[in-house]
Amino acid sequence: MPDRPAAERKTILCVDNDPDTLLALRRILRRKGYRAVTATTGWDAVRLALQAPPDLILLGALPDIDAYTTMRTISRLCAGASPPFAVLTEDPAKDGVAP
Repeated sequence: MPDRPAAERKTILCVDNDPDTLLALRRILRRKGYRAVTATTGWDAVRLALQAPPDLILLGALPDIDAYTTMRTISRLCAGASPPFAVLTEDPAKDGVAP
């Protein structure tokens, strides 16, 4: 997979407020052959997802809006073409994804 041209690689949008976490995710994903795009806020994630929809969005800790609001906003604005999400969290209740 790492030998594929950039245009053929799956894109994963990684969102977290910690630069070290984003750096680690970007390195791991690139080694596995994915194109990694990063954002440090929920609103940046919304903007990036609308500009160039990724194949997957990984959501971590966000400083501005919670993960649920970020997912709901992207899903609504993408009108049926919303990418899948995975939430990386230590406290689901705090991030708005716990029942």
